[in-house]
Amino acid sequence: MAAARQIGTFEAITMGIGHFLSPLEQELAGGKARDLLASLGLQLPPAADGVPAFSNAIADTYNNAKQIPTLISSLVTAIDAENIGNIFNASKDLAQAIVNTIKGFDGVATAINGLSGPTGIPGPVLNDFATKLPGRLMDYLIVRNIEQAPVIPEVLEFIGAIERKLVNAGSGDPNLPEFEEYRFHIDKLMDFLSSPLDQLKDRYDWGSGTFNGDKLLPALQHLANWAGYPAVIDTSVSPNVLDILFAEISPKTDINPKGISIRLVKKIEVDKTIPFNQGGDWQLEALINGDIESSTAVTIQPDGNITFAPPAATVNGDYGVRFTSGKADGTPFIIFGQPGNSRLEVKQFILEAKTKLNFGTSTAPSAPFVISGDIKGGKLIIDTSGADGFINKLLSGIKIENEFELGMGFSSSQGLFFHGSSVLEVRLNVHLSLGPIDINGLYLSFGMQGKEFPIGLATDIKASLGPLNVVVENFGVQAKISVPDDRKGNAGPLNFDIGFKPPKGVGLSIDAGIVKGGGYLYFDFDKGEYAGVLELSIVKIVTVKAIGLITTKLPDGKPGFSLLIIITAEFGTGIQLGFGFTLLGLGGLLGLNRTMLLEPLASGIRTGAINSIMFPPDPVANAPRIISDLRTYFPPYEGKFLIGPMVKLGWGTPTLISVAFGIIIEIPGNVAIIGVLRINLPDENVPIVTINVAFVGALEFDKSRIWFFASMFDSRILFMTMEGDMGLLMDFGSNPNFVLSVGGFHPQFNPPPLPFPNPRRIHIDVLRTPVARITAENYFAVTSNTVQFGCRAEFFYGISAFNLHGDFSFDALFQFSPFRFMIDMSFSLGMDVFGVGVFTVRLKLHLSGPAPWNARGTATLSIDLWLFSIDISVDFDITWGEADNPKLPAIDAIPILVIEYNKADNWKAEIPANLTLLVSLRKLDTTIETLVLHPLGTLRISQRAIPLGINVDKVGANPVQDAHLFSVETASPGLTITTVAPQEKFAIAQFQEMSDADKLSRPAFQEIDAGVELAYSGKQLGSSKVTKRIVRYEVKINDVDGKRRAFRWFKNIGTLFFHWLGGNAVSYSSLSYSRKKAMVPTLADDRIKVAQPGYVVAGVNDNKPLSSAPVFASEAHAHDYLQKTFINNPGMIEEIHVIPTFEATAV
Repeated sequence: MAAARQIGTFEAITMGIGHFLSPLEQELAGGKARDLLASLGLQLPPAADGVPAFSNAIADTYNNAKQIPTLISSLVTAIDAENIGNIFNASKDLAQAIVNTIKGFDGVATAINGLSGPTGIPGPVLNDFATKLPGRLMDYLIVRNIEQAPVIPEVLEFIGAIERKLVNAGSGDPNLPEFEEYRFHIDKLMDFLSSPLDQLKDRYDWGSGTFNGDKLLPALQHLANWAGYPAVIDTSVSPNVLDILFAEISPKTDINPKGISIRLVKKIEVDKTIPFNQGGDWQLEALINGDIESSTAVTIQPDGNITFAPPAATVNGDYGVRFTSGKADGTPFIIFGQPGNSRLEVKQFILEAKTKLNFGTSTAPSAPFVISGDIKGGKLIIDTSGADGFINKLLSGIKIENEFELGMGFSSSQGLFFHGSSVLEVRLNVHLSLGPIDINGLYLSFGMQGKEFPIGLATDIKASLGPLNVVVENFGVQAKISVPDDRKGNAGPLNFDIGFKPPKGVGLSIDAGIVKGGGYLYFDFDKGEYAGVLELSIVKIVTVKAIGLITTKLPDGKPGFSLLIIITAEFGTGIQLGFGFTLLGLGGLLGLNRTMLLEPLASGIRTGAINSIMFPPDPVANAPRIISDLRTYFPPYEGKFLIGPMVKLGWGTPTLISVAFGIIIEIPGNVAIIGVLRINLPDENVPIVTINVAFVGALEFDKSRIWFFASMFDSRILFMTMEGDMGLLMDFGSNPNFVLSVGGFHPQFNPPPLPFPNPRRIHIDVLRTPVARITAENYFAVTSNTVQFGCRAEFFYGISAFNLHGDFSFDALFQFSPFRFMIDMSFSLGMDVFGVGVFTVRLKLHLSGPAPWNARGTATLSIDLWLFSIDISVDFDITWGEADNPKLPAIDAIPILVIEYNKADNWKAEIPANLTLLVSLRKLDTTIETLVLHPLGTLRISQRAIPLGINVDKVGANPVQDAHLFSVETASPGLTITTVAPQEKFAIAQFQEMSDADKLSRPAFQEIDAGVELAYSGKQLGSSKVTKRIVRYEVKINDVDGKRRAFRWFKNIGTLFFHWLGGNAVSYSSLSYSRKKAMVPTLADDRIKVAQPGYVVAGVNDNKPLSSAPVFASEAHAHDYLQKTFINNPGMIEEIHVIPTFEATAV
């Protein structure tokens, strides 16, 4: 069967206009012309129907509009039948009907001008409406056509681009009928796209000081009702509240700037694994980390600040929705064109709206809102093989196919953005040969840079000259179109400049037998960045690789210089070192004015980006990715330098085990070790065991910690694939900690902040086929107070219509002090037939103890045979043993303090740090254990046994019986206690009774007062003897005339002197005052200082601090105050909690 004839351009345009005008036929039928005119802004009385000129103009217009749907149907039939004659006639008749309809409204406008007498409407009013009739009719048709699409009309109405107003609602007067008035404001749509906040401010007072929600809440109510959610505005409260099915929305006027508060009244349970899909080629899925609890509150402000207040302590991640449109079989949508010919097609559209929540972490709460759209699998095909006439002769045989992916969006913090660049560039895969030169690509670019619009046309060329191949990437011509302020340019109101577009990259390869290799140079003149990659292999004995990155601009755009070089040499089969070890390669890294970012480096371990540093394979082919990775890991930073020796060792011939590692030293800064371990046994070509591990470690002097992170990738034993991570952290800083994890942590354990990604489970695919799957995961972790381990296994056998599946999991956590453990096990087995769970067995067990011992579990049997179902569940919960641990004997804490304060090591004599001594002190005899206190110094007495100033319930596991609150006073009349008490780090769980949840969530160590600092309270300066001396001196006065002449001479050349002084060699010296001031340009008082966070007692609902509670220096002091408040007022137990000061709401 022959394919149907394609719709031509004229036919497509005619049909499009016809569809656009088709609503007129319905609105003019049955004498409803006056209703249509009322919707356009003119309400005529029934007397107008009796005016012949008006009624005839309406009738003619209706008759022409009535023909449009019938003629469109005739044209489609003719196209399907490929009847050229009928196609021509139907197109001509449809075009004529469209023209006559448009002319008919000109006649209606003329007739309206003559209705003043019969209708009583003033002539100027009729003349004004007749003049505006074409524009208003266009608005009406645009709105009516937009109403055919879902969602879009409501969104446009919300931003003010569409205005629909019901006039004379519920009227029974035939002279005043009910009608809907339509307006389309293209200017408001453009204003919203360019400045959405300004448009919302004009429409709803959003962002102004007068915002009270009176305008915004009705608009939100309309949107909710349209979406099918009942919404009512409660005006009995002030400010008003919009009640929706699951939330309450109210103005938030006690903050600056004023915003809105959204509080959930019901828990929203979302299964993010199941998309919302009603069939067809689309799906809607939730981007959410879990269910959203009731009482969750979100405050949205015009400045883009979104405050999220959930009931839980910490919420992080992306929350939102994603709409995806795409055919299940991968068939693309054709935007325009026809299959098999020139066309623009897209496989997938993605629309995403989300907010990235960050609440309860060490950083300030934030939630930037982002809405974005992406086009996936786009392809532009230009095929001229089917063209005719001159085009066929000129371009016959040329076919251009270009695949592309585009994205753009709007962010509350960034505004309108494009994915990757503000310049849109499309590459067409052109393949033309001109002798030794090949043209492999054509670039078309368009962008916006301020008031300029750059347009570029560039190409890729490849030239072959014997053993030498040259590639030049993306060079050509670039034109810039700009709009001068005075509208006087070289092209009328525009300026048009054209010039050479330098290449972005140049590649070179050589194959001369003995020497093989190539190189690549990358240029980015806008960023002032130049990069190069080189690889040369000499008789396959030595392979030299070099990577260089030069930047001539600092990150802030100022002129500067930074350099990064990586050079490696690999030695074929290696140089024998003895005992089977071989030297496979040597290399090094050098960075000038470059720093090292450890967090991205740790993340790059998982992605394999570490290979961009350690002896990279095929660097020329992977040059763009390598250069991008180096920019991320080692960005420019003035005043820092990098040195990194590298070595690659192997064992066995051929190599069975190899390790490539390097040590990167940052001066000044930290030290890192990176590398890759590879094992292939028993033979490299046919290995049974393949293990690949990338690792990174760091010694961070500024944070006083050591850490190590490793990730296993592309590994297997026989056919069983493996992957997973491990991490080690030893923190000696202000919050000391120890963490060792292989495969992650217990599900109920909240790990401390880690400098590397949370380790993934050690995952093993025991079996993976289309009909059978067995997987296993396990983990092991040790912290300063716990040991954790566990595993999980899953199996699947069958197909989607009929399968047997099951899983088993085991998790254990042991706590050392006080000793406690919890063990959880679960097992399930099920059978599915045609997607229905016919048979399911589940078993869950929990064991914890001691004191008391507790065992509980649930066993469930479910049978579903379509006609009936059976669910049997058995639960048990058994507790035995003492309710508490056997109590150890109570002890006295005061003797412990006395012993500690009697130790000589706990007494120190110190001199104030800012004191400049005017005398020299005699050296003391170190063999005599005598503590000498300087008259201006202080005596520091401290200990680490018992904290002071907080409630002490126990010391270790022993309860305290003599006292619970300790402080130190001085009884010496000549000494006084200073305001700054010595502090030490104490593990609060060793001194206070805590629940298991508190032990895991509260800080492990805290700075608490541990003693006193004493100073002399009397006269500190004095002398027993005074020696009197007479000092004689002579005064000489220089000639005043000479001083005057010197001043005039200096005044004449002073300007030149200071000009030369700024550029001399001394000013550029690293020891000069000018250089030091440039490195630290701000005064000490102007610099940003990071202080330790304080803690407050605040309300649970709004995080407002209690007015009666002070700010506490430590979390332990705040908890002490909290417990005292509970004792005095038990009703506040569920109403207040302890939070850091940066999480508290400003009062």
